Amino acid sequence: MLPADLMDVVREGFVLALVLCIPILGAALAAGLMTSLLGMFTKISEPAIAHVARIAAISLVLLATAPWIFGRVARFAERIWSLVQAVEL
Repeated sequence: MLPADLMDVVREGFVLALVLCIPILGAALAAGLMTSLLGMFTKISEPAIAHVARIAAISLVLLATAPWIFGRVARFAERIWSLVQAVEL
């Protein structure tokens, strides 16, 4: 394995981590904005409401995207494993 191949694998791992985080962070952002707007309009300033809403949104997104996330991570792990097996000692 050449250093360039190793750099490609590391870059692919970072990109995969970023892509997999986008739906989760998007759900947290949307829930935070919605609870902030709700709090602003109703004058309720209870931090627990925002935390519960974020946890619920993240949980729902994780349940909905779990098969996709697992598939992407499994494909990446298979690629890494094939590269490890190809290395000659």
